[in-house]
Amino acid sequence: MTAAERQPVDIAFGDISRLEEVVDREALRDVCRSFFDLFGLSIRIYSSDRTLLAAEHELSSIYEYDDQFPLGRRAVAKTVEAVAGLDPKEGAARHTCFTGAVYDVVPLTYQGRRVGRVVVGPYLPAELKEVPRGLTKIDPAVDRNEIRDRLAKMPRVRRETGERILAHLKRVVDLLLFSSHRSHLTSEMHVASVRESYRELAEKTANLQTAYDRLKELDKLKSNFLATVSHELRTPLTSIIGYSEMLESGIAGDMNEE
Repeated sequence: MTAAERQPVDIAFGDISRLEEVVDREALRDVCRSFFDLFGLSIRIYSSDRTLLAAEHELSSIYEYDDQFPLGRRAVAKTVEAVAGLDPKEGAARHTCFTGAVYDVVPLTYQGRRVGRVVVGPYLPAELKEVPRGLTKIDPAVDRNEIRDRLAKMPRVRRETGERILAHLKRVVDLLLFSSHRSHLTSEMHVASVRESYRELAEKTANLQTAYDRLKELDKLKSNFLATVSHELRTPLTSIIGYSEMLESGIAGDMNEE
């Protein structure tokens, strides 16, 4: 076995960079679904590389209406792009779109590493009373009453309530990450233990094979030695026996005392 093969197994404890490395996506979907059912707020969970891992949301009717107008489609696309690029380093960040609705974004960290982020929204701040001017400037054909009716269907949340919901959601995901990571480490340790046992067994097997091959070699040497000794003894003994039988039969004449 080489020196590299004898090196101990290395486990990178806690060294994760993406949320999906340890947390099952279905578990994240269950979290999003439960919060959506409780508060009616759209929730998305992203990995550190901006991959969408789980989401529970419904398209707000105000965006469906705005999407009918060219400027509205561009504004919606710009909002989506802005929220996707919003990645706060620490603490929560907020983006307010042209509809007056807000998106709250909070980073997910684990053992000092950024592993993902949570996006909650859109929802209207409870303090917002008037239709935002940005909505009425999308197109001259915009119906102000239609906008007001569609905005009324969007959930309204007080800022303090939104912060509490976001903090609670983050704690739930953190707990899920912690428990999943511990299970992941336990599994990794078990795999490492099995690998180490296999390595030791393979090393013992190799040693036994070496000893077996050595014994076979010694047995062959013994057989060769006995064959050589037998040959060396049989050759002179054959001559002696032949001469003895010749003398005994009297072919060489009568034997005297000498």
